[in-house]
Amino acid sequence: MHYIVNPSRLKNLLRLDALLGGTTAVVGLAFSSALAKLLGLSTLVVIIVAGITLLYAGLGGWPCYP
Repeated sequence: MHYIVNPSRLKNLLRLDALLGGTTAVVGLAFSSALAKLLGLSTLVVIIVAGITLLYAGLGGWPCYP
């Protein structure tokens, strides 16, 4: 069974997705050194993942949503 999403609700969901993704990315960039130590990863990996997240948030989820 298909679920149809109201277009205005979809826009709001995409805005929320972009806001949360952008916030997560900015926090990741701001605290990349601490996050790297906490997660046991290199700082470069954390910065790359945060950058990809920020790009995704800036596009508003474009690659995943029609």
